Amino acid sequence: MNPFVSADARRRFLRSAALVAVCLLGGAFTLRTFTPSLSDPDALRSAFLGLGPYAGAGFVLFAALAVVLAPVPGQVVAFLGGYLFGPVAGTAYSLVGFTLGSGAAFLLSRTYGRPFLERTIAGDLLARFDGFVGETGILGVFVVFLVPGLPDDVVCFAAGLTRIRLSRLLAAAFLGRAPGITLVALAGASVETGSFNAALAILAAVAVVTLLGWYSRRRIERLVRDYSASTRR
Repeated sequence: MNPFVSADARRRFLRSAALVAVCLLGGAFTLRTFTPSLSDPDALRSAFLGLGPYAGAGFVLFAALAVVLAPVPGQVVAFLGGYLFGPVAGTAYSLVGFTLGSGAAFLLSRTYGRPFLERTIAGDLLARFDGFVGETGILGVFVVFLVPGLPDDVVCFAAGLTRIRLSRLLAAAFLGRAPGITLVALAGASVETGSFNAALAILAAVAVVTLLGWYSRRRIERLVRDYSASTRR
């Protein structure tokens, strides 16, 4: 399946991919050259979270707030988790935090309804994904979590306006996010151990998939809608 609707779209994607690659290389050079203190994850963990032995719990809360308040991209949070706590714990803390945050967004929407969302989310974005989740149900929610580049935080809120059960939303959030979060946390852990080439390779792959997901978002939504409609016939 060709994700590009035109040659111009393909050129824009390639320019964006080149820009991402340059940023990754520049970031890796900066980390390696100008911030040697990052080689001490315990010191950074203490400075960032300031919670000592409760650093893991603090990071889970931070990841949850990143979903509800959306000030920090999820991939940045997962990368930091891998860097601070290693690939396994970093992935676990990030996934638990993101899942709890998804549940909180869902419950806020379900409790306070559409007026709350209309004050919180841009109207066109809310209308688009409110309709999408309403038509596709939990399958559409899972796909948005699975494909990087789609607004999964918005979908958490939109799902609260539907009949989707909280338990299914939490399962979709955890399972859908797991592959991408695992890779990004692994990249963060690779930076901490000095494996910059491995980290760059992982981040480059994630960046390409994210860009493909963003450029193909309309087509992905249409395919999921068509599949959901066919299963209801």
